Amino acid sequence: MKRNSVPATIRNAILFITFLTVTGTAQTVTYGQQISILKSLKADLHVIGVMAGNISESDIVSVSRTAKQQGLEVFVARPKDGREIPELYKKLIRDKKVQIILIPNADDNLMSQIGYEYLKENAILDKIGICVPDIDLFNQGAFCFITKEDGKFMVYVNGKISSFVGAAVPKEENSSITYVVR
Repeated sequence: MKRNSVPATIRNAILFITFLTVTGTAQTVTYGQQISILKSLKADLHVIGVMAGNISESDIVSVSRTAKQQGLEVFVARPKDGREIPELYKKLIRDKKVQIILIPNADDNLMSQIGYEYLKENAILDKIGICVPDIDLFNQGAFCFITKEDGKFMVYVNGKISSFVGAAVPKEENSSITYVVR
């Protein structure tokens, strides 16, 4: 072993600590958790629409199963390009009667750019809430953003939009969820 080299176990420990520091303590929020929180915000929630250009078949099965377990219907729209978004949105609203649209993936460029702009402009007119996967999209006018930090859920809710869509932050305290109304 070289004199200045660091043993592998120490090097790996340093890399792991560095990884935790760089990535922070944010954790993934499952579909079931998101749906449960959305139900807590909108008591009369019955139908959720999911719009995602890059959602996998296993994720579709997961979100569908989870919604059914919680007594909700879910409809998934998978636009291949920006031209399909208006038509799919209209089908979700008119035909499926969705009350909230969930954009599940922050890395879905189609939905986080072109798609989100279209949804933002039209959903408020239809009194539909949009739940986004990114705080920046929330800051641009979405209904809510759900994240998890240090084992606790942080739910950011747009106060103005929540009144339009018939949603409200629950009055009872919950030790595992913090609601931030902006």
